Amino acid sequence: MPPAKFGETGYSPEDLAAVKDQVQPPPVGTGPTPEQMAAAAASGASPTEVDVTALLATMQAQMAAMAAQIASLKSTQVGGGAHELVVNAAQARDLIAKHFEFHPKGAELTRLADDVVDAAGNAVESGDTAAVRQVAGKLERKLNSYHPGPGDHHYFTQALAMVGVHIPGSADLITDAQPSAAPAIGSDKPPAKVLAGSVTG
Repeated sequence: MPPAKFGETGYSPEDLAAVKDQVQPPPVGTGPTPEQMAAAAASGASPTEVDVTALLATMQAQMAAMAAQIASLKSTQVGGGAHELVVNAAQARDLIAKHFEFHPKGAELTRLADDVVDAAGNAVESGDTAAVRQVAGKLERKLNSYHPGPGDHHYFTQALAMVGVHIPGSADLITDAQPSAAPAIGSDKPPAKVLAGSVTG
């Protein structure tokens, strides 16, 4: 049999006649007829009205389940439950490690970034952000001294923004964990008078 030309099936009339009886038409739908549907609606077998109260209750239950699922997913994310300051410090460290992976000063900068993470954790616990600000400032100066120059250095750019902007900004948010005040020491005597020329005067 010669090869089929463009637009031809490649089958002879004899081939088509031989398979004609094997081809079955697609099945016809077997759903209810319009008369059966009208009879079911008239008998009340199928609902024709919506119970709005039940529908709202179902929707609220679904929304509550979705909110619980979202909260569960957020709690399993990296840094879930950690303070924003600690999360930003850890992200800065990871970005620095990626950018300076093969740089001769990479180990030094990564150690300094580790110090920022430690200081961030201490700041969250104590409420004193002075140390984390100081170490982050030192890291920012070091990063600027090893600036890669113009070009698309997204790890470096993000790390520098974390250290210079986001870490100080998240340190400003620390208001909950304040150091506990020392108990006041009471006395039943009148306060001492300060004389002119004394150390405290």
